[in-house]
Amino acid sequence: MTDDTSPPSAASTAASGPVGVPGGSATAITTTSARMRVGSAVRLLVTSIGRYPFGSGDGAERHSTPTGASAGMVPLPASVVAPALHVQWSNQPTEVASAAGVPAEEVSLAPMGRPIRIVIAKPGLDGHDRGAKIVARSLRDAGMEVIYTGLHQTAEQVVATVVQEDADAVGLSILSGAHMTLVPRVMDLLAAEGADDVLVIVGGTIPSDDADELRALGVAAVYTPGAPVDEMVSFLEGRVAA
Repeated sequence: MTDDTSPPSAASTAASGPVGVPGGSATAITTTSARMRVGSAVRLLVTSIGRYPFGSGDGAERHSTPTGASAGMVPLPASVVAPALHVQWSNQPTEVASAAGVPAEEVSLAPMGRPIRIVIAKPGLDGHDRGAKIVARSLRDAGMEVIYTGLHQTAEQVVATVVQEDADAVGLSILSGAHMTLVPRVMDLLAAEGADDVLVIVGGTIPSDDADELRALGVAAVYTPGAPVDEMVSFLEGRVAA
């Protein structure tokens, strides 16, 4: 009499793959487990965001009260939940939609726009970076991706960073008085790299006549000490979105 509980032989395992995965491999098991974890995470996400408490304040939408464990909560329609799912695995829309319990045709996996990416640079021998750091932090708090180069950067280093980071804009902070030398050099190098579509903004102690000349060279905006950061944020959001 054969014992059905005996472990499979080495030959049968080699022929059929790891136990429970016919013809599979360790990679297949790992992939399957990962997909199961993704499915669980998505289901949890839908459960969390797919319900919301009844509104009771002025202007709140009212619903009839359900009964049972879900009392006080109302399922949101898939048309509301689906857009909230920003899924990185866009090559598996059917799997993701199925795991979430949402029909695939109701899930839009169009990639979300990335945040505005800006390089904040201190070119030349200027050693005063407090203002640049304040601007960098404020732009980051506004939801932008900020790359700060640090002090004493050459024009070549600044442009290399802009190109490498695929930045939308570069902010040059110059308090040394060398803006009429450094800014044109940066702009020439950007053009040479085919990155002349990158917005260039300049901040520092810049006389109004020089500011006009910089704008004529193609600088998008010039900010002097005391300029409100909110103004910079609004400008960048408007120009990059356009």
